[in-house]
Amino acid sequence: MKKLLLALVISISCFCAAYAQVNKGGVFIANVLTVPSFADAQTSALNNLHQYKEANISAEVSLGSFKYKKENAIDADFDGKERNLLVGLDMYKTDSVTLGMLVKYSVTELDEFGDYSKITDIGVGGYLGYFFEKLDVKAVLRTGYQTYSNEKNTSVIKTSKGEFTGNSFMANVEAKYKIPVNEVFVLKPFVAFDAGANFYKGVSLDGFSLKGGSYFKSAVEGGAGIEAQLSGVFLYLDIGVGYLLSGNKNTITADVLGVETEIEGTKQSRVAAKTRIGAEVDLNSDVALFFNAGYSESSSFRNVFAAIGVNCKIGE
Repeated sequence: MKKLLLALVISISCFCAAYAQVNKGGVFIANVLTVPSFADAQTSALNNLHQYKEANISAEVSLGSFKYKKENAIDADFDGKERNLLVGLDMYKTDSVTLGMLVKYSVTELDEFGDYSKITDIGVGGYLGYFFEKLDVKAVLRTGYQTYSNEKNTSVIKTSKGEFTGNSFMANVEAKYKIPVNEVFVLKPFVAFDAGANFYKGVSLDGFSLKGGSYFKSAVEGGAGIEAQLSGVFLYLDIGVGYLLSGNKNTITADVLGVETEIEGTKQSRVAAKTRIGAEVDLNSDVALFFNAGYSESSSFRNVFAAIGVNCKIGE
């Protein structure tokens, strides 16, 4: 009888340990599934959309780094790095309207204590800018196809790999009111809205099966910026505060060691401080070099990105 009880206790202990390890991996996957909704590429496209430039084809490369920060004993920090290539083409351009299309390719890698994920994202979209006398309105829409390659490596369950796919949809809208300071500088209070939706298919790892599902995110931002148009140089600086309306946590449905359960990802703070800076310099009458960078910080999340690219004038 004692041997039977001992065996039962050992079995329960092993199950609990395995469940805890796999459940932690589920938290990681829940966090991974929020990544395609980040708006770095769209933000960079918005920043590169201004009334001073002529019709262009543009190409940029960007690097980003983000971190979920532990808020309690259950959550764990994890880091991510991304590399992006973004190409944009102005299809229609006047003094007050810019309409174009963009193509994006990105690779994002995330790691958390042996849990690893690589996201490959291929997307297309469009952008629109209206530049009125007192108001600028800019919007970017994009859809993408993602491949998630995941690997788990714990002390309880052997290394296992799984791959699944998903789709994402993003929308960003920004309005800036113009207050001229002098002939060079313009103060621009702004409001912005962004939304994202990710739809993903299921995946099976040893001891863990993720059911297909979706994740939605929406946020607003308000702040003020200043722009300067000098001879052959355009500069801007934006400072704002963002508020996460929805999607501050992601819940997935998974079968963990035969037990169906809902697993919540790391809860994000709703309020974040944001800043963006950039410049565009004319190299000659047809080519300009530009730079964009951004930083956002909350109590649970930090995101940094920087992009460099070139604008080439098209047409007469």
